[in-house]
Amino acid sequence: MGSEKPGTIKDVKTPEELRAYLRAKGSNHRNYLHYTNFAGLIGMVRSGYFHLSSGDRMNDRQELLKGSREVWKNTFIGSFAYGQNENMAMWGLYGLPWEDAVCIIVPGRQMNEWVDSIEEVYLIGDGATYEPAGKPSEAVLTDVAYVGEPQDGEFTVRRYDETLRVTEGTPSLRGINESARMTGYIKNDAWHYENEVRLRVHFKHRRGLGAVAVRFPEGLVEKMTVVFGPWAKENAVRRLEARIKEILKSENGLPGRESGYTGLVSYNTACRYCVGGAFRRAVDPLA
Repeated sequence: MGSEKPGTIKDVKTPEELRAYLRAKGSNHRNYLHYTNFAGLIGMVRSGYFHLSSGDRMNDRQELLKGSREVWKNTFIGSFAYGQNENMAMWGLYGLPWEDAVCIIVPGRQMNEWVDSIEEVYLIGDGATYEPAGKPSEAVLTDVAYVGEPQDGEFTVRRYDETLRVTEGTPSLRGINESARMTGYIKNDAWHYENEVRLRVHFKHRRGLGAVAVRFPEGLVEKMTVVFGPWAKENAVRRLEARIKEILKSENGLPGRESGYTGLVSYNTACRYCVGGAFRRAVDPLA
């Protein structure tokens, strides 16, 4: 199909067209959101690196059944979300402990410039050291497509509010779950609420790498905006802001704002059922 890219998911007829469609969408978002916590944010700002997960450490273990296990061994993923609104499920799943939840927003232009600039991947050593591990064969932004369970021989593939029904009339797509070319591009439909867009880094040859990292280009961290989670405490936020300013050696720190759901959400926690009845930290990330 050359450089032609399908306009909508319903235009997709082959696995290659689906990959092209997902990549085109993946590089075209206004913002990229990464849900994490105080410790994760501090680690990124202090080190200047962003960590990528290897395929065998993905939160969706079933995803390893999609695509090729051999390709997964050489594939590393950095997960972001897209959309105009906060995602409560993402806050609850990735912003742990909830009191420390933050969402890092990277503007679209800076995100694309970052991915285009990736020339080296780094091994993560003890004591927050990073050693060059070579140039990847590929570093791309791509949306994720969510594949439904088959019903009467048919299944759906969807991205955001677009849905493609795969039937006997689209035989080339019926094997996408087993297609090595789709490794890292598709997940089970149970995860569709994530609206995930990925930084996907791949090596052609097995390198025996564990978790890896990519470096933030100069000035990118200062372009990020931090949204504090719905459960953030004012004194903790102030301490976090002070720590970021200290690390950056800046009076301005990072732009920040509170969640639109601050004070409006109350989740039950597992601590409610514990003997102690309350959350107690093992380590204070701001200490």
